[in-house]
Amino acid sequence: MEKKFGQKSFNRFKKGNIRDFELLYLTHYSFVKLYTVCLPDSDPQKEIIIDDGFFKVWEKRKMFRDILHVEKYLRVMTMRACHSYFRDYVTEKDTVKEKNHLSGSTGEGATPNEDGLQKLYMHLTGLSIINRLIIRLSFGEKKPNVEIARMLNVSANNIAIRKHRIFKALKTQMGLPGLG
Repeated sequence: MEKKFGQKSFNRFKKGNIRDFELLYLTHYSFVKLYTVCLPDSDPQKEIIIDDGFFKVWEKRKMFRDILHVEKYLRVMTMRACHSYFRDYVTEKDTVKEKNHLSGSTGEGATPNEDGLQKLYMHLTGLSIINRLIIRLSFGEKKPNVEIARMLNVSANNIAIRKHRIFKALKTQMGLPGLG
């Protein structure tokens, strides 16, 4: 039986229920992905834009009147992020071409860590939305476990356990030593 994100789920989500946030993500992921159709599926930025939209919804959950308000917000945020990405991408490409032209370089060739980063990214996108949010808050925004726990309405111990499990799974999936 497929779960639906109804009014009761919305009310619990608005109060900070993490399970209902996951349900919102699961039921609305395809809806949001439609607005990233301008990006190829292979572009890692696609998932980042989608996640950013949901992360912002979680952070601002108390401001939403109803699920339609959430959907409109997700649509607008996703479209703006895609527009911004393309604007920055075109500017960056032009800058790289200009530098390569001036230096005589072709600009081809991968950086040594590119394969490892691609592999890590692939495994990170396989995590649940909550675990990606924890990773982002912990490492991207340098927030301590206590603050993350307060944001997600769970205990700091729960965050520590989740982070340990995430790292253990990533190490195993990527074939890294040091498991124990």
